[in-house]
Amino acid sequence: MPLSVAQGLAQAVGRELAACDDLPADLRMVKSEAEIACLRAASALTDHAAGAARTAIRPGVASSSSPSP
Repeated sequence: MPLSVAQGLAQAVGRELAACDDLPADLRMVKSEAEIACLRAASALTDHAAGAARTAIRPGVASSSSPSP
């Protein structure tokens, strides 16, 4: 945020503004149980997709080919 905007905002609300540059990184470090569950589910899907890719990949198969069931 430009300094002039920050100063105007601080004046408008009658408060001093504090820098919070590290706040987003700090918040990303703390995960709720729901976020952890989503990360675990995403990891399981990634593992499944990687396994399917390893099964389908072989010499001579084009990347656009669909694997046969």
